[in-house]
Amino acid sequence: EGRVLFGAFSSSARETGYLAELAAGWYFIFINYGEGNRYTLTVSTGDFNLGSIRGRVTDESGAGIGNLWVMFYAPSGAWDTAPGYVPTDENGDYRFSHLPGDYKIQFDGRQTLLNYIQEWYDDQPSAETAEVVPLLAGQDTVGIDAQLEGGAIISGRVTDGAGTPLSLVKVNLFDADYQSLRGAWTGSDGAYSLLGWPPGDYYIRFRKDGFAFEWYNDRPDRALADPVTVGQGQVVEGIDAALEAPGFIHGRVTDGSRQGVAGVLVWAYTQSGEQLWGGLTDAEGVYGINNLPAGELKVFFDASQTTYASEWYQDQVSFEEANLVAVAEGALTDGINAVLTMRVIELGAPVGGESWLAGTGQVIRWTGAASIALVRIDYSVDGGDTWIPVAGETSNDGAFEWTVPDGPTDDALVKITDTTNAAVSGVSPAVFAIAPCESPVVPVLQAPPVAPSGEMYVLEWDGPNLLNTFEVQESLDLDFATPTLLFIGGASCTLGKVVAADTVYFYRVRGYLTCHGSRHYSAWSNVRHVVVSPDGTDPYDLDGDGTVDLADYLLMAGCLADSASLLPGQGDLTGDYSLSVLDLVYLRGYLEGLFKR
Repeated sequence: EGRVLFGAFSSSARETGYLAELAAGWYFIFINYGEGNRYTLTVSTGDFNLGSIRGRVTDESGAGIGNLWVMFYAPSGAWDTAPGYVPTDENGDYRFSHLPGDYKIQFDGRQTLLNYIQEWYDDQPSAETAEVVPLLAGQDTVGIDAQLEGGAIISGRVTDGAGTPLSLVKVNLFDADYQSLRGAWTGSDGAYSLLGWPPGDYYIRFRKDGFAFEWYNDRPDRALADPVTVGQGQVVEGIDAALEAPGFIHGRVTDGSRQGVAGVLVWAYTQSGEQLWGGLTDAEGVYGINNLPAGELKVFFDASQTTYASEWYQDQVSFEEANLVAVAEGALTDGINAVLTMRVIELGAPVGGESWLAGTGQVIRWTGAASIALVRIDYSVDGGDTWIPVAGETSNDGAFEWTVPDGPTDDALVKITDTTNAAVSGVSPAVFAIAPCESPVVPVLQAPPVAPSGEMYVLEWDGPNLLNTFEVQESLDLDFATPTLLFIGGASCTLGKVVAADTVYFYRVRGYLTCHGSRHYSAWSNVRHVVVSPDGTDPYDLDGDGTVDLADYLLMAGCLADSASLLPGQGDLTGDYSLSVLDLVYLRGYLEGLFKR
């Protein structure tokens, strides 16, 4: 017989309530947690640094309204953020004590069967427009009052076809957009009342197991329902219903081999798209749907929790294309079957054997069943023992741009999973490698010693890097002071020169990798030269025997010692129009493969 001081409610698994300035005495705590559930109750006392919000709720005449719920929400107004409620006392006063924060406040008499139109502070119709009220530690926020208007009442009686009253019929009220507002249950006499409604048009649905669902006024579909119009404070009576015997749909769901598919939820819909009732397939794939109104309905086979694709009857992909199923009052419609196809996700890249460079953009590719809307992407660096998220949710469009993370491995895999069913997934058929973002190895350059003017010659090098990207420098001098740059994709390049006189071109190469937005270079390779000659001969071949060898070196040395002779202009390897020891050094460097100072 005591008065409720505080209540907590929400979809949260944890509720916390506070009471302040309690008088000495006994207090009772009641928990409605559901049969068969376990819970922990903790009661603490002390200074919790609380604040309070106080106010008074009155009717249009200014009289206090007692036993009305004042409900508190976080600013989002969401059901799962509700800290609780306090009822008003006999004078309409209330006090809510809680931790500091911002709150939105709802005044709702319908919770205790009071016929007042609910509102939010400050005189607002919804949580979206409600004013936020701050609660401060150690302080009372006062004057948070409300004056409520009297509401309209809709009432009626529900019977079966013979006129016998039906108890425990769920009567739901909907607004003009068919959004559910609130419900009531019929009593033993079949009567119900819906209290506290503002003026407007409403729709009413009647549901009871063992009877066909029905909308007012004897309509099988919400799109056909008659509206109930109420004025300010009006009492609308006689909104009755006589429920009919239900129709039934029965069938079996199988795969392509005629094996039953368990766990498929089969739903019946009206032609306006209202979901009526469903049945779950058993181990043999058999299902049944009860409590259906007479008429032509549509049936959906929801296989989202299986590895099969969902579909509409008969093998249709959309509600609009679904074939109609006729249901008669009190009769069974059998043979509404379905044969489902397996949902498959297949990886197109990476498929195994690739080597993807960390810090580069790569495209993960896959094909997935059209019935899959969203997928999750993960990758593994240990052959699938553990998985690391790439994208928690992305469209099933077959491609995802991925910046390959650091962490070199030869055992990488990618997995694509249906977000609605983890059993539907695809994995790379074999492992691939993730290479580190670092400088590549130094290449080794090869070049022909001589090339005729106007003909092509090839530079080649080994030590290719993962991206096969290289920078080649060409210069007319050994110090590469003003080189020409060539960027090559591959391990060779083909060049050609047209010259009027023997010209020596020096070359060197280095590899590079572009990752994490930066270019990482190797060291320069060895230097090679190519002599481009109008007559196709090598100016280093002093004795004209077609090869440059020790004999040419000895011939130049002899010329410098006046013990041998050369043709005019022959042996000027430095291009300074004189024959000197420096030319001999160049020739020795050529023979040793060195062109360094």
